[in-house]
Amino acid sequence: MKERGIVSWDRIYYASTGFLVLAVLTGFFNKTISFIFWILLISLLTEIPGCVNHYLYEINMGEFFGVLLAIHFGGIKIGLVCAIYVALLPLLSRMWKPDESIMAAFATFISFSLVPVFYFYVYNQNLLLTLFTYTACMYVIMIIITLLVAPGKLIEGFRIMLIALPLAYLTNLMYVGILENWAMKMFKPTLSFPLYMKLIIFIILLGIGVYTFVNQKGK
Repeated sequence: MKERGIVSWDRIYYASTGFLVLAVLTGFFNKTISFIFWILLISLLTEIPGCVNHYLYEINMGEFFGVLLAIHFGGIKIGLVCAIYVALLPLLSRMWKPDESIMAAFATFISFSLVPVFYFYVYNQNLLLTLFTYTACMYVIMIIITLLVAPGKLIEGFRIMLIALPLAYLTNLMYVGILENWAMKMFKPTLSFPLYMKLIIFIILLGIGVYTFVNQKGK
């Protein structure tokens, strides 16, 4: 399949549709798994700017929702799920290199595994500080791994961080300030993913599907 540009829109569409189908089907027998698929679907859709440009990666909402999942379902379990998710990002965009994704997946697993410790025992259930610490852990671990495995890419990594870290700080502030109370209500008293969010996701997927179809017809 010949593709144009950096982002593989057809793969994003198919992956998103796959998550959507799994979220709906698992909802009939396991509400927790279904809920996690809905969250992964939001994360994937907000990952698109980062698939276009590394400097825009921190716009995604995956870290915000991932931290919430780790708090409620366990850091190691969610860390493993998110690590697999990150490792597969090269399938969606050539901006992500396989070796970089593997290193990021390892850093993701460790960082999410530590989230409950910081949230419950260090920051007295302060979501913003926990999110800041998660981001800091990610970048520190990535620097260490890069230094050990691919030291030649260290300067490039620091260059990306000059923009990514301030952007991460701003988006963390924004997401927690605007969405924390709303997001927490999805977890308590019982898991509940809002119907209007499902409709919004469906409309976005429909738009991506139309764009993908038109783009393929133009090849």
